[in-house]
Amino acid sequence: MAPTKTFIDLRGEYMPPVYDQGKMMSCTAHAVAGAFEFQTMRLHRQSLFSPSRLFLWYNARKAITTPTGSPDPQAVKKNIGTYIRDAIKSLKDKGVCSEEDWSYEVGEYNTKTLRFLNGAKAAMTPPKLAWNHALGHLATGETARKHASRLLATGTSYHRLNATETNIQPLKECLSKGHPVIFGMKTYGLLRGSAINDSGEGLREARHSLLAVGYIERDEPKYNVIIVRNSWSERFGQKGYFYMPYPYLKLCYDFWILNLPQKIN
Repeated sequence: MAPTKTFIDLRGEYMPPVYDQGKMMSCTAHAVAGAFEFQTMRLHRQSLFSPSRLFLWYNARKAITTPTGSPDPQAVKKNIGTYIRDAIKSLKDKGVCSEEDWSYEVGEYNTKTLRFLNGAKAAMTPPKLAWNHALGHLATGETARKHASRLLATGTSYHRLNATETNIQPLKECLSKGHPVIFGMKTYGLLRGSAINDSGEGLREARHSLLAVGYIERDEPKYNVIIVRNSWSERFGQKGYFYMPYPYLKLCYDFWILNLPQKIN
């Protein structure tokens, strides 16, 4: 292996344990929650709370629309994926409560219709207490102060990166500044072990949201990789992470970062 030239790795004291989404299509909520929890820990130098992934996923599904553009009331009843921007925007507009308020629970669903079975928590509306606590984590400082309950409020903003296989610099700059990057990937069923298989040609396309947490560059560019956090528990890959060679950025899209600019007391 060629010598290491540049090494950025955000896996450390501020990175929360790897989550486990189970058989639910909540990967986007998991990636956003991981970025948010990392940023709050880095900002406040301590763990304040673990964000509710079910709360984020519920609100992201609420943003799904029908072909005519109207809200789809059935979306929250189904085990379906969501857009990254919808999950992040829900964090900005509605905040997020803690796992204590609305804990993650894998629900049973009909594999043909994707509808959750009766009683599945993932299809339920979060309780009033969860919404009240979420208001303490809105992006607007004055609103956060007004509605903050027992939890310390934080301010959140976000923006999209123009990162591609041929323009990786924006991604590297954000990681170098300590910002994990949320992104989507056309996986083609490639995620196996601690690396990505060589080719997805001819395989069924699947999409998955992930979190970039670092990169390694060596003297020989063919060994350059992005360090990626998954949401399939620590049993996946190398304790929940894998190494993605730079050329696989051609399968990636929709790069976003969160900013928590200041403490709100």
